[in-house]
Amino acid sequence: MTPNHIGYGSFFHAVTANSLKNLEQKNTIENPRFFYTGRHAVKAIIDEIIKTRSIDTIWLPNYYCQHVTSWLKRSFSNIHFYDIDPFEEDSFFSIESFADGDDIVLLNNFWGIFSYNVPKTPDGPICIEDHSHGWLSPSCLNSNAHYCFASLRKTMPIPLGGVLWRPDGKSALDESTRFSVDSMFNRAWSDNQTAMMAKTSHLKNEKTEISKSDYLELIGKTESFLHKQFDVVEMQTDHIDEILKFFNKDYMCYKQDNLTIAHKFKNYSNLFKVLERPGYTTFGLNLAFKDEKTLNLAKSFLIDHMVYPSELWPNNLLDAKWRYLLNVHLDFRYNSEDIVYISNILELWCKKMSIDV
Repeated sequence: MTPNHIGYGSFFHAVTANSLKNLEQKNTIENPRFFYTGRHAVKAIIDEIIKTRSIDTIWLPNYYCQHVTSWLKRSFSNIHFYDIDPFEEDSFFSIESFADGDDIVLLNNFWGIFSYNVPKTPDGPICIEDHSHGWLSPSCLNSNAHYCFASLRKTMPIPLGGVLWRPDGKSALDESTRFSVDSMFNRAWSDNQTAMMAKTSHLKNEKTEISKSDYLELIGKTESFLHKQFDVVEMQTDHIDEILKFFNKDYMCYKQDNLTIAHKFKNYSNLFKVLERPGYTTFGLNLAFKDEKTLNLAKSFLIDHMVYPSELWPNNLLDAKWRYLLNVHLDFRYNSEDIVYISNILELWCKKMSIDV
């Protein structure tokens, strides 16, 4: 088995928008408001809400991205956490258990397979739903939350990008609302764009002055900057125009085709559980593990074979049978041969584990 790419996974390389399939018009998001990150999007709407309402508590799920959690905690002092099992979409969870309209509840569309019933009562909590790992899923397109947002660069090959919208099609923010200007985001956008283009050159075996370590350093530099920046920043028009080229593309069709192939191998082992839900397409090949040691063994084996999964998310404490998630990327970058290669590597690891045991 030999890989066809210089690494599966990791951040996106640069591609042209016209190389991707268009989304059907019925599945588009109305009146999107774009930001440099998903964090900016959710902070913008919370700031807007607290201008006119006294908010007692902002509730976050107990299992959530640790970077976003710490970033929001730096921005708001009234954050608390609620329990939810991110690996069981039908687990008991009731929004009605929260307080009245003095609360904001952040809901997470875990892996694209979660859906919530938001009560439409005037005195209920305000619900904001995160679709970063469920972009264009049924729950994303048919959400009944008050507001929705997503980090777009989890799905789209863009340097930076987040989006905020209202499921009812109305504008999430007043059109006249403007935010601060920060020239450092020009640098962050440019650095990530340079890294993406350099990665494309490496994939094509083209000569480039930027090495792999150089473009990885650029990406790391941007991530470090984003973790330490806490103001919502106005997005430049040319950056919005670049996002719009990729915004209405059908990323789900590629994932569904690839998952169909990968799921032929899903009975690999009892070492993990493949997350799925009929009628839904997961963010990637999402593997839930019972213990961190086994996840790390799988992750290391995949990396040794040039498959680079993402752990979603480390350092979360969960009192459940399945506690840790490894996401194997199966997006538009990969064809059927790639998916067979990735699946064979995973199957090889399972066989190795059974022999070692």
